[in-house]
Amino acid sequence: MTNPYYFFHIAVDRAGNVYGLGVRLDGVRVPNLVRKYSAAGAVKGEFFPASLMGNGQNSLFSNEGDNQFWIEADRLRVYMADSGELFEFDLDGKLQNRTSLHESLARLARDHQGARADIVTLAGNPQTGSLIAEVRIWTKDDEDVSPAVVRLFLDGRRPQTLEAADGTALATSSFPLLGTIGEDVLFLNTYTATLLRR
Repeated sequence: MTNPYYFFHIAVDRAGNVYGLGVRLDGVRVPNLVRKYSAAGAVKGEFFPASLMGNGQNSLFSNEGDNQFWIEADRLRVYMADSGELFEFDLDGKLQNRTSLHESLARLARDHQGARADIVTLAGNPQTGSLIAEVRIWTKDDEDVSPAVVRLFLDGRRPQTLEAADGTALATSSFPLLGTIGEDVLFLNTYTATLLRR
């Protein structure tokens, strides 16, 4: 927390600059959803206009999965669950790409006989044309949920299931997705506090 701001997500670039996705605590509506700070804590700028989102700053609060916020290959990536969109900014805050994942998630849900699919964790470099996602696939009326690890293609191709709920394909059942390093996908073995590379 940096008064009067509260950040739901934080990312740090190679130069030590800190980026926060959040809102003000004093009830004042924010014009931009991201603030950038120097390594010393000085404000360097704001970007990601709240006006890009249909619900403005309320888009930070979603029942449709988890927002994601990370830096890779000198790009800040922001996935907004409320709209199902991935935003890519350069580190100066200029919007580079805006990609909807809504239809891919809807198709994934249908392929698994579900009503909807929510992203829990999203990782990877969109410049490769796809992302790895840990998802929850919900049945109608949210009566049941199944986890899966999938590859989402940014060109709209059918999502590829890499790991179904039984966890046998990658031997990662119950291990949360952490991210990627190069072509490797990283999971956390919560029993041994070690990383699994797949």
